[in-house]
Amino acid sequence: MVRQSSQGSPNILSINEPELVEAICDHVANCITPQWPPAKQKMKRHVSTRPYFNNTVERISSLTDAVNGKVIDLGAMIIERIVSGGQSGADRAALDWAIANNIAHGGWCPNGRKAEDGRIADCYDLCETPGSGYRVRTEWNVRDSDVTVIFSMAGELTGGSLLTRGFARKWNRPCLHVSRDKTCDPAGKLLEFIEESGARTVNVAGPRQSNEPDVAGFLAAVLDAAFGGKLESV
Repeated sequence: MVRQSSQGSPNILSINEPELVEAICDHVANCITPQWPPAKQKMKRHVSTRPYFNNTVERISSLTDAVNGKVIDLGAMIIERIVSGGQSGADRAALDWAIANNIAHGGWCPNGRKAEDGRIADCYDLCETPGSGYRVRTEWNVRDSDVTVIFSMAGELTGGSLLTRGFARKWNRPCLHVSRDKTCDPAGKLLEFIEESGARTVNVAGPRQSNEPDVAGFLAAVLDAAFGGKLESV
């Protein structure tokens, strides 16, 4: 169950990055000490908690990442890879968010790393399709992902975003449209969708920058709210 942590919760620990493992172990110890085998209860906490960490991670409510200033819900961080086509706007914002949050990323882009603002930078780990058109990479990114999430400012999909939803239906992939104008609680809807689908690889799509200049900021805010505990951002 994904839980959003509230300010001042007794389950939140302030930690520094080098102390992450010890902080997790200490918190597990506080949560599950009564459940340890009797022989282990007399051992030092930092020794006895480690063997049980994998089986008890869901008992940890949340931790505070002091470096990034984000509340991280361990249950929420279930996405293993973010995929997009690298176009300006929503595609690029999704890749930037993945890189900033140390989540693996990838996807297909047109031959020559084509985008409306020029060649897609090499810092994005994308594979090129045989042709320079956008249609093939759009379909292959849907095909190769567990689910697709389409972000937009407008309530109705058009152009490539509409094509993306069509490919999701063709390949029988769950698809969610998150709209600033029409979606109530976009972060909550996104979390619910990811949880229910069990997705690990998420294809992210949406309008290019020239069509919706604010879509990148909206997308990043929703992802932060959903997976970084920043509900006030949206």
